[in-house]
Amino acid sequence: MIDTLRTLHLAARLPLVIFLLAAFCLAAPRARAVTITWVTVGDAGNAADVATISGNNFGSVAYEYQIGKYNVTNSEYVEFLNAKATVGDSLGLFNPDMEATTWGGIVRTGSGTVGDPWSYSVKPTAVGQGPGGSDYGYENKPVVYVSWFDSIRFANWMENGQGSGDTETGSYTLTGGTPVPTNANSIVRDPGGEIFINSVDEWYKAAFYDPNKPGGAGYWDYPTGTDTPPDNNLPSADSGNSANFGGAGSPSRWPYPFTDVGAYVLSESPYGTADQGGLVYEWNEGLVGTSFRRIWGGGWNEASSIHQKSDDDTHYHTGDREAANLGFRLASLPTFGGPSCVIGDADCDGDVDIAGDILPAFTNFTGPGSFGKIRADGDVHGDGSGATSNLDPHDGDVDVSDLLTMFGAFTGPLDEGEGGLGGPAAAGDPNIPDLIYDATTGEVVLDSDGSSIIGYSLQNATNSFLPGAHTPILAGVTTALTSQIEEAALAPGSGSIGLVFPTGLDLAGLSALLTVNQVSRSLGAPLVPFDLVVVGGA
Repeated sequence: MIDTLRTLHLAARLPLVIFLLAAFCLAAPRARAVTITWVTVGDAGNAADVATISGNNFGSVAYEYQIGKYNVTNSEYVEFLNAKATVGDSLGLFNPDMEATTWGGIVRTGSGTVGDPWSYSVKPTAVGQGPGGSDYGYENKPVVYVSWFDSIRFANWMENGQGSGDTETGSYTLTGGTPVPTNANSIVRDPGGEIFINSVDEWYKAAFYDPNKPGGAGYWDYPTGTDTPPDNNLPSADSGNSANFGGAGSPSRWPYPFTDVGAYVLSESPYGTADQGGLVYEWNEGLVGTSFRRIWGGGWNEASSIHQKSDDDTHYHTGDREAANLGFRLASLPTFGGPSCVIGDADCDGDVDIAGDILPAFTNFTGPGSFGKIRADGDVHGDGSGATSNLDPHDGDVDVSDLLTMFGAFTGPLDEGEGGLGGPAAAGDPNIPDLIYDATTGEVVLDSDGSSIIGYSLQNATNSFLPGAHTPILAGVTTALTSQIEEAALAPGSGSIGLVFPTGLDLAGLSALLTVNQVSRSLGAPLVPFDLVVVGGA
């Protein structure tokens, strides 16, 4: 019996909640055994499809991005397994069906011990089993029997430079160290991530959108750039509207159903992606209900109607599902390895600095609540309710969480050197710019000699973490945007960041809002509660 996907339907579709980490990490040089062929998807800010699918209008993406031209292959996944699953496989990255079935394309040898580690390789060629008696090689067939968690772990591994790169942090954070993470249903993309699996809109746009569609930019019904259902000719008879589905020519080929990724060279999407209809279903980030992840694209064993955009929204499964017709492809930022819209970066210029990020946030400060603010205003942290994508996770206001995010991620302009504001080791380092608030002018400026600290709350009022002759910042902000916001500042010697908050919020309420753990996650450092002094207002 073929273990393939069955469509599930849920009536409830709950919102995706996005949690940010405000620790800014510089990417290490990347030595790569796996090289992805990327296709650039431009036309940033395109309109969503007017066609409504299950109550949604998909396809609008506010930024340029890249998507893998092909699905991840067996040979690429073998590199991953040999790097991360040789002595034990506690994360369940290998499914025995990859070896035991004709649909899987990977074999494993060894016993998984230190003395006899597992070794993975692409399955030997099936001689004479391809179309017309040709040989059926597995190297460039899509990897299958991979879960959603396997897919994002592969993305993390790519993000972290491959090799020994971590699978549990990077573009996604997974907790628990188990095949199904303990945070399985709350995993979202880190906005600083550069390699990831597609969001729903990213996948949909790459498959169906055509900026040059006759009559004006818009969406085709099928990912071959047409509104006509594709045929399932073999690649040798590619009509320009062909795909691998329904056995790709003959049900007798089902024991060996896959074509190589990209085999239908005449039937790509308008942006140049291959096989977004047919071959395998593809995991993406979309969360349906509380525990289901979206799959798009249709499989080799499906009818052509499955590949139509109006059908794709009905397919989803729990993230631990692994099947003979389910794989994935990656996506990335267009400036992968260089400046990008990093965490805390309001103007998306590749750094978190004063002029482009922190001063706009001070100027546009509203306090908590929805006020129609956007990322460029300083709204860089939130639940995604005001966002168009995971890369733009704002919530419509500019509040304390946005300032904390910027402080924790602060780098300074790229031409002034890298590096954060925040640990004791950085205190007083003249090569790392700090911020200082000038109460006489109301401006925040760089303190170039490194005589101040921001982004790190001192453990006590004795300044025990500070080197001699250094004092913490006494910061404050004044705003007249709402009557509920007043000036607030840190008590001298008790911390390093000035915060603004509604005067109606007492210290107990503030403590609940900014717990030690929440702030620690935001700033990436062990913190104690902030001591605040409210200046004016009741």
